[in-house]
Amino acid sequence: MKISVQLYSWISILVLPSAATKHPGQLSELYVPSVEEWNEAESKAHAFVAQLILTEKVTMVTGTLLDVGTGCIGRIRPVSRLGFPGLCLLDGPNAINRAHLVSTFPSGITVAASWDRELMYERGLAMGSEFKAKGAHVILGVDVIGKAPLQIHIFPERPSSNEQETMRSDTVMPDGTIVDAVSSNIDDQTLHELYLWPFADAVKAGTTSIMCSYNRLNGTYACEDERMLTQVLRNELGFRGHGGGGYFGPSLEAAVEVGNVTMERVDEMARRLMTPYYLLQQDDPDYPTVDPSMPYLLAISNDGWESGLLGGRPEGGIPGRDVRANHKELIRKWGASAAVLLKNDDGILPLSDKTACGGEPMLYIGVFGNAVFDVTEGVVAPPNTPQEGQEDGIITIGGGAGGGRNPYIISPLEAIKSQMNKVDGTVQYITSNKVLANNDLRSIYPKPDVCLVFLKSWAAETYDRPSLELSWNSTVVVNNVVKFCGWKKTVVITNSAGINTMPWAENSNVTAILAAHYTGQEAGNSIVDVLWGKTEPSGRLPYTIPKTVEDYGSPIVNLTGTDGGLERNSSKWQADFTEGQLIDYRHFDAHNTEPLYEFGFGLGYTTFKVEGDLEVVKLGGNTTNDLPDAAAPIEPGGNTDLWTEMLRVTGRVSNTGQRAGSTVIQLYVSSPLAGRNGIPVQALRGFKKIQLEAGQSGSIEMVLRRRDISHWDVMAQQWRIPSGEFKLALGLSARDLSANKTTRVLG
Repeated sequence: MKISVQLYSWISILVLPSAATKHPGQLSELYVPSVEEWNEAESKAHAFVAQLILTEKVTMVTGTLLDVGTGCIGRIRPVSRLGFPGLCLLDGPNAINRAHLVSTFPSGITVAASWDRELMYERGLAMGSEFKAKGAHVILGVDVIGKAPLQIHIFPERPSSNEQETMRSDTVMPDGTIVDAVSSNIDDQTLHELYLWPFADAVKAGTTSIMCSYNRLNGTYACEDERMLTQVLRNELGFRGHGGGGYFGPSLEAAVEVGNVTMERVDEMARRLMTPYYLLQQDDPDYPTVDPSMPYLLAISNDGWESGLLGGRPEGGIPGRDVRANHKELIRKWGASAAVLLKNDDGILPLSDKTACGGEPMLYIGVFGNAVFDVTEGVVAPPNTPQEGQEDGIITIGGGAGGGRNPYIISPLEAIKSQMNKVDGTVQYITSNKVLANNDLRSIYPKPDVCLVFLKSWAAETYDRPSLELSWNSTVVVNNVVKFCGWKKTVVITNSAGINTMPWAENSNVTAILAAHYTGQEAGNSIVDVLWGKTEPSGRLPYTIPKTVEDYGSPIVNLTGTDGGLERNSSKWQADFTEGQLIDYRHFDAHNTEPLYEFGFGLGYTTFKVEGDLEVVKLGGNTTNDLPDAAAPIEPGGNTDLWTEMLRVTGRVSNTGQRAGSTVIQLYVSSPLAGRNGIPVQALRGFKKIQLEAGQSGSIEMVLRRRDISHWDVMAQQWRIPSGEFKLALGLSARDLSANKTTRVLG
């Protein structure tokens, strides 16, 4: 199954404004640039560019890849005579990819599983502070809307982030797929209602840079697609930052001189590069310089001492600038609260010093699987196999640009030992999946009170996941451990980048399943905090887990062209998005397919109920305007009337269990057009995490904006509210919606 090939593939998190300004970037603050601030920054950029000669403009906009002098992955070169120091671009979406004394954060898919807006914001701010302290100006950050299950970088299905630019994938994949030859063929309604949706959110939130991808869109290379870059991104979404797309090379100056590229176009490119620089006050004299240790780390790269990107190990090496602050405590908290509890028969979790049955002291823990210990501290090593990664050890974050150098790793095994030492317990373990697959568990005696099985699957840039099943003989390992451990004693913990099939999930002796995803450097502590009940598992699935891989439908890349070649210009390379908007839960709804675990699902250590009727209030009274106000200004995010609040939805939720806990209340909207012409049966349009004490009830209020209840009218090229009744449903997952209400918006 192929990786997702997007319209605009990568965006990166805003590096914070200078701490010396009125926007210090503290966790309690949210900075979204105002129109006036954009205007002021553009004015400064215009004045700066007016002073440049052609060679300087070209030098700026062409950029440098893998800059030897600074260690930056990408570099916008300086203009020394005007005091411009240049811009440093650094990977990646989960950590500073090639740096010393930095944190490795939970991956994007893990954060998405939290369904926690505050957590998402805190993580982005903490990451931004580290990148800024290392001297970065642009973070080469996350992807959005994962059509296929490479999800280490992704905030899937409903991403909530404010981010920017750049693509890093190799253009030829190991299986022969030529990424830059693929044409992503998407109809206009799907493009607007699904794939552009998170970009509108990001632009409104203040993103300053978006990259066009290497591949083609409907036959035209994305970086050459005037309609998408100008009409849609600039004019429709109101994007005021810069769009990167690879590096132009030395031919740009000649192209200007012969008239193939206008000077106005080059000026615009330079102005759009400089506008975020002024907007985010990166011209402040106190803005951090690039950490001088960065060139050394770039040299050794991910590939060991002698085979780094610059060919060989440089002499010496300057100690890195420590930028981690208190982030290890936050990483531990985030990883735990994002864990998704999928199964918990007989309340086996949380574990304690008592067994689940009988009340005798729990002194024996069995730990099994190759994802439980720490294989390598401090260094990113090459994977043993490209598609399955290292055979041994916990995966903290993914590979490629999504990877990072762990300052340390707290493995699950280390954390379990520490926990069991508190009760003088015994931890027995087998960490070889080969041994477990051979059913050789003779060394484990006596039989454990509880058996913990740690499974994993690897995901990295460039490589496809070979299967949705967890790797390294996972099913055989689970079955053998279950047979050995006996009746209702086995708990499975998955260390994975996203969607996995779980053929053992319905085995009654697999008593609990915890999807931990990639939790960063504090992985073991985060997982043990959940297993022993220190932290509530309040995560929910940001995707659907199918019963079989076939339930997910067609492959991503279809070789449907008419010619026989597989070169870059071949028409063979077609990614036909024939499913339209019907991805993930929308696909399962449309085909009435029962999932193993549905989108939005997750258990906790208490129970919740959404009860009573929904209250729906029309904000501003009745409207007869099915189209947004054409006279409304276009600001970042698009026509401002699209963001007008139209409906307020209120419901009640109760904690019906015996302990305090959190749950995620989800709001789905069924349009009057639902189920027809590719319109989803329902679409997630709001969510909110709520914490309640045992027996406590609380109200949940969400607001629907005009865009939330509109469809893209292809003929009119406008968003339009359909006439008829909308169904609003509030609940605990896409398949557990207990409070419903119908309402008309127009009239």
